[in-house]
Amino acid sequence: MTVQISTVGEGNVWPLGGPLQPLSDCATGAGCSPVLFEGSPWIFVILVLIIGGGCAIMSGRSLARGWAPPWLAAVYGLLLAFAVRFLHFGLLRGTLLSPYYFALEAVVLILLAVAGYLFTRASQMATQYPWLYRRSGPFGWTPIENTAVAGAIAAIDRTS
Repeated sequence: MTVQISTVGEGNVWPLGGPLQPLSDCATGAGCSPVLFEGSPWIFVILVLIIGGGCAIMSGRSLARGWAPPWLAAVYGLLLAFAVRFLHFGLLRGTLLSPYYFALEAVVLILLAVAGYLFTRASQMATQYPWLYRRSGPFGWTPIENTAVAGAIAAIDRTS
């Protein structure tokens, strides 16, 4: 009994057809299937969306819980894109330094990290300051128009 392992590519460090090889292949008519993913779409779903995306969302949530600035979520998403690109290379013989696929994965992971950050921050603001804010959708919060609270805050501001 033999087991056949499917591979993505040759395990090159740099793409042989240039940094934008998937786009140039599509423009020349060689096929547009690898424009969104390298290899199989299942590899993209499992490796980028489930594993990398789960880590990105958890990173964004962790940053929001620690009251870190939101731009750090983008930095963490970028670092995760390096890790996912290395997993493509190490496990599936993909191209390590492919600027096109790196940029694609970085955009996806940064968006998921920022989404996790904003979702958690909206929940935090509405939970920790219920007299000031209420949730307005999954990623936002709005101030509550409460005249009694506003008057008390204004009185405290005048005395200090």
